[in-house]
Formats: sequence, structure tokens, C-alpha cells
Amino acid sequence: MMSTMERALRSSSTRKTEHIFEPILGLVFDSREEAREFYNLYSWEVGFGVKLNNSRTGTKKNNKIDGDEEYRSMQGYDPRVKSKTKRCGCPAKIQLLRTDDHGWYISSFVKNHNHPLSVTCGQKREWNSHKMIDQSTKDTIKYLRQNNVSLTRIHCILSSMFGSMGDVPWTKRSLRTVCDQITRDQMGDDIRKTMEIFKEMHAEDPGFQFSVDPSRKGRIKTLMWCSGRSQDQYACFGDVVTFDTTYCTNIYKMPFGLFVGVNNHFQTTIFAGVLMTREKTNSFEWVFREFLRLMGGKAPKTILTDQCKAMTTAIGIVMPDTYHLWCKWHVMKKIRESLGPLYTKNRKFRDDFWLVVNGMLTEDEFERGWNYLVTNYNLHNSGFMIRTYECRHKWAKPWAKDKYCARMSSTQRSESANFMLKRFVPRNSSMNHFVSQYNRLLFDRDREEDIAEDKTKQLVVVHERLWAVERHALSIYTKAAFELFRKEVDKASNYILTARDGNVFTISHDNPAKRKAWARVHFKVEILDNGAKFVCQCGLYEHFGMLCCHALRVSSFISQTICTISMFSEPTFNLILCEFILLTTLKNDMVLAATTTSANCTLLS
Repeated sequence: MMSTMERALRSSSTRKTEHIFEPILGLVFDSREEAREFYNLYSWEVGFGVKLNNSRTGTKKNNKIDGDEEYRSMQGYDPRVKSKTKRCGCPAKIQLLRTDDHGWYISSFVKNHNHPLSVTCGQKREWNSHKMIDQSTKDTIKYLRQNNVSLTRIHCILSSMFGSMGDVPWTKRSLRTVCDQITRDQMGDDIRKTMEIFKEMHAEDPGFQFSVDPSRKGRIKTLMWCSGRSQDQYACFGDVVTFDTTYCTNIYKMPFGLFVGVNNHFQTTIFAGVLMTREKTNSFEWVFREFLRLMGGKAPKTILTDQCKAMTTAIGIVMPDTYHLWCKWHVMKKIRESLGPLYTKNRKFRDDFWLVVNGMLTEDEFERGWNYLVTNYNLHNSGFMIRTYECRHKWAKPWAKDKYCARMSSTQRSESANFMLKRFVPRNSSMNHFVSQYNRLLFDRDREEDIAEDKTKQLVVVHERLWAVERHALSIYTKAAFELFRKEVDKASNYILTARDGNVFTISHDNPAKRKAWARVHFKVEILDNGAKFVCQCGLYEHFGMLCCHALRVSSFISQTICTISMFSEPTFNLILCEFILLTTLKNDMVLAATTTSANCTLLS
């Protein structure tokens, strides 16, 4: 049996009324929802909006159910509104009563209006009754918001579904209202939902752990959690950690901290996440203690953070043996607004600046380079340059070259972690939704690691030129680590041996004119422990864990002179041969630092 709306559509070409959906006294509907939709479509044709004026719940009398509803156009006045309102006491309305078979029929219809009618589609969409979004579309919006799709992009996606922007039957403001309602629904019973998610995570991952720091009133002050895989990754790659609390995207405005490291593919790996209510010293103490407890009590060798004084104090109390550095990204993040056009429009200055910041390996060349920047670009009175220089020992590589940093001091791990988090977590998300989206981020990171591991094991890369030391490194290193090692091997060809004093070799750049005036062109490489260790002035091995181009150049020179035994005394020859053995027996120490192995010199006697 056809509904009233269907009959109206089918008879639209032969209708006798002015409008397709014209209310007629006695017109019957199967439900009040159908009646409301019918009258709303009529109001769209005419150019006004409707609202439910009153409704009386039906009662059963003599085996009949009565009840009534009334829909009006801008009826009545809103006493709360003092400035402007669309309500003007319009008499237009329909009144519905119940039928004997539990349906509804129009018992009263007033057609006249006392206000101007809307003409264009854009005007008609401004009526509240024409901004309503159906449930299926609301579900689509919900799924898109859960995947951190912005409001503008959702509007564009829906407009594509409807054909064009002009065909979308609601405004962007209505869309924003639906998104706000979705957020409020997620906030309902937030803590219980979060704990249920943690229970599900523990059921799937027995190694999952979380810790809560409650307040005196029983509220959550700090919440930290980590997965079992994150704990395993920390056991292998936890020597260097970046901790950052600058990201705040939840509806409670709680800062979110990330403990971030780097794996053997030089990918960002996440160890733990923490939501905090306060960034005070005692709060950070609790965070660092709980992090060490969750990670088995092992403290990192180096930790990189922002310039927060409370965090610095807490690190000194909880992890006194851990070397504390400032993350370079936090130190430099205000460079654009501080230096203005000099930085944004002067490419030569940008290149020189970042060469000094990232490329200088020793203190003397950093000092000369910084002095060049200040003098050449007239930055003597720049507050940013003064402040940055005064704290150089907390972030610059030359003052931390003897501290292992796994290349994290020269990369923007905090920025990349924040960027990844923004891709998954929408603004103003509830705590339970935040945790759910954080788990998606972890899955994405784990997937990227699996892909890189597969490429390292299964993908065979053919190289046109491959030295013996590179061939051996290729069999041990991951693909990413090998590419970095290969660059050092290539750079070694730019250096020549210019002097030697016992076990100390001086390596010089073969074309100093290509180097900046402040850049060092001579490096000393010392061989210790009968060839078991190379120590270079650049400090790359201690800082990064990989042999530098200077040490590789010395090794290459030694291997080339092995055949000329007569030029060396027996002890020196033993030293040379030991180093040659060292060069061809490089081993990996799980963070892909090229570790040296002691040569057995007794075999040469």
C-alpha cells in the first residue's frame, strides 16, 4: 500500500493543487513522522519553516486511541530574545488527530502567513526545519570525524555525494552542530569508557600496562599507558628518548606527553603516552618514575625535552645519571617570528644558519660559524640569537658529541610525533576517543616498522660500486642504516692523510675552497687499544654510533699500505693488521651503531 507521500509524488504531474505536497483536510498518514515530513516538504515549496507547537500523548478510551499534534510556522514569541527573532505569531499551521487504526489525519489547516516567504534555496536552507540531517548522514559524519577529517573536508565530501555544494540540503553551521553533538555523546561517562578500552587492550595484549595518579577528590590527575610491543622496543632502542608535552588536543585541555625514540630503521617509535592536568615538578616526577617502572626500571642514557624548568628539575631528581638535552626543534621553533623576513625571504641566510646549527661538529667551528652569522647579517642585537647562543651547551651538537643521541638531536622527532598525532586525533576529543585514536597511531607505527623490516630482509639492492667494507655492512645493517653508512664512505673520498704522529693521524679535506670559511678542514683520528677503537675529533661515533668518514679514510689508508710491510716496524705492522681485521668485522649493537671488535694480535706473533 502506497504512503501519502508516495501518492503525492506519483500524482505530481496530474495534480490539481498548487504544490506537490499540499495539506488537505482529512489527509491520512501512517505515522506522525510521515506527517511532519510531508508538512516540512510543503513548507520548502512555499518558503517557510515549521516547528512542533504542542503534542498530547494519546489515551485509550472505548478501545480508541486519541492524541493530537500541531505544527506551526513562526508561531508565538520567544521572551528570551531581546534583539531579533524570526517568530512573529504566524497563524499558518496544521493540526493532527489520531485515526481508529492508530494513524494520523489532518484535522485543521491554516494556509495564510503574516511574513515574507523565502524564495531562493539558500534562503530556505536557513530555516531550522530544513537544516536537519538524516541519521545515515549523521553516521557518515561520525565515522569521518573519528578518523580526524576536518569539518571543511566533511562538507566537501558530502557535497560530492549530493552532486555539488548547492545541492547539499543543509549548511556548514548545521554540520558543526552535529559534530559538537558527537563530541558531547563521546564525553558521556568518559572515564568508564576509557577503562573499558584499557581492559580490551589488556585482553588483546597481555603486556599492556597503565598507571593512574588520582587526586584527593578521586579524579584523574595523570594517566599513563604503554603497550607490550612498546616495552620491547624500549628494551632495544631506549637509550635515547624524546619527551614532549606541547600537544594538547583533548576537550579537557590536558597536555599530552609522548615518550618517543628511534628504531633501527631510523623511524619514530612511540614508547608511552601520558595525559596530564598540571605541568609541575611533582607531576613530572610521577611521570618519569612511572615511565621507568613500566619500562622495567631501565633509565635512558640521554633524554631530549623542551626548556621547561619543572621538567628539568624532575629529570635531575628521578634520572640523575641521564644526560639531559634540549630538543632543537623547540629551541628553533620561534625563529620565523623572531628573525622575520631575514629568515623567510633570505635563502642564503637559511642555508648558512642550518649549516652552522646542524653541520658543525666541533666547538671551534661552531663558534666561528655563529660569529659569521651575527657579524655578516648584523644580528648583534637580536634577542633570539643572543638567547639561543647563551644556551648552546644544552642543544648544540659540538657540546654533546660525546653523548649518544642516535641522531635524534639533529632531527625533529618531537615535531614529527606531533604531526603524526594530529593526523589521527581530532581536536576537542574525549579521553576515551583520544585513547582509541592513539592506538591507531601505534598500529600505524608498527605497520611502518614491519614494512621497513621486510624491505631489509627481502629486498636485494644492486649497487654498481660496493667496497668490501660496504658489502659487509650491507649484510648487517638495515637498509636505512646502510644508506647513512654509505654516505660516510662516499665522503671519505674527499679527505686525504696529511700528517701522522704515532697513532694519531691528521685527515684534511682535499679541496678546502669548497668548505665554508668557518668550517674545519683538518680532523685528528687517534687509534687506541691496539686498533680496537678509533677516536675522531668530530665525535660522530660517540654521538651517533657509526664510524665517521675521517675514521674510514684512515682505515682505507692503512689497508692500502699493508702490502708495504718494510715501511713499518713490527709493532706498527701488527697495529695496522689489527685495524684491518677490525674494519672487516664490524658488528651491530641493535641500535645499528657500528661497534668495534678487538683483534687478537697474538695471532700475529
